[in-house]
Amino acid sequence: MVFTAVNSLERHVKQSVESFGTDVIFVQKWPWTFGSDYPWWNFVRRPTPEYKNFVSLDKKLGNTVIEYGAYVSSLGNATVEYESNYLDGVNIVAATHQYNMVQDVTIQDGRYFSDFESQTGKNVIILGASVAEKLNISTRNMGSIIRLNKMPVTVIGILKKQGENLLGKNNDELVFTPFVFLNKQYNLSDGSDPSMMLKVKPGIPLDEAKAEVRGIMRSLLKLKIKDDDNFALNQISMLTQNLSVLFDSINVAGLMIGLFSVLVGGFGVANIMFVSVKERTNLIGIQKALGAKQSFIQNQFLAESVLLCIIGGLLGIGLVYGICLLANWGIGMSDNTFRLHLSLEIFVTGVLFSAFIGIVAGLFPASKAAKMLPVDAIRAKG
Repeated sequence: MVFTAVNSLERHVKQSVESFGTDVIFVQKWPWTFGSDYPWWNFVRRPTPEYKNFVSLDKKLGNTVIEYGAYVSSLGNATVEYESNYLDGVNIVAATHQYNMVQDVTIQDGRYFSDFESQTGKNVIILGASVAEKLNISTRNMGSIIRLNKMPVTVIGILKKQGENLLGKNNDELVFTPFVFLNKQYNLSDGSDPSMMLKVKPGIPLDEAKAEVRGIMRSLLKLKIKDDDNFALNQISMLTQNLSVLFDSINVAGLMIGLFSVLVGGFGVANIMFVSVKERTNLIGIQKALGAKQSFIQNQFLAESVLLCIIGGLLGIGLVYGICLLANWGIGMSDNTFRLHLSLEIFVTGVLFSAFIGIVAGLFPASKAAKMLPVDAIRAKG
């Protein structure tokens, strides 16, 4: 149960992180990890990535190492109105056309932006599932006009319900518009922490692509050879590496917790085997009198101990599997919901560890039985 819980948490966290794309390079102002030798205040002076730089970068990289590219910015605390329904504090994501090729954007109803709508900045919008539900908009309302910060926009799509992951990524509470449209109304390069998302072509190493991106960005920003980079190239592996170290430590702690229960169970099995040896003392004497070797007697009790522990282990694993099914049924079926998962690796580990405990717990009683003298064993009272 301990390992299942830890493994499920690790699996869910990594899935949440990897949902951003393991083959995506994020060109941003701030790095995701800080080195101890680099003061954070140096990053404050960096400029935010600009849309014009993305356009130039995308043109130069489009036929080389990058398959798709998107420039993304955001605007918070927006208001959305439809008929008598009103929502406040909505976050708007403004993205260029290929955003859906870089990030997971699954349309439940309607469609994604057309290339014409993205390039010309048409006033169209895609709603997150929760936003659409609160505004009472569904398939039948596709093409309806709503007001976004008092601006009329046409609803062309509704996203599939996703649910919030552990990193807080939740498209359900967002609305999406073409970048050019929202940039006409607001200067999105100021204070909105924009970023460039670059999806690397299959078969091209991420480090090779990063080196290419870094060289072109330095050229676009007119940095001299001696100048440090004034931009950050982030990737998901920067987060997953730290997660692996964290969960290794958690697994060690889980092992310590599990060992206490195993210790108690091992003493219980050893006591059962001592009782079994005592009850069958006469039988042991008869077997030895008929020529049974010590290894034969010892293996009998070891096999019994191992079988006892494996049966107990399988019952425990079955109980954990039942708890997982019950818990997952109660949690629901949202894509990003934390779910308990009993993996094949944990199942095999549990069975093998049960067998090992059976050997350890049964070794001394089995050895004691094997060393009995035939005459003393036959005369002994059970």
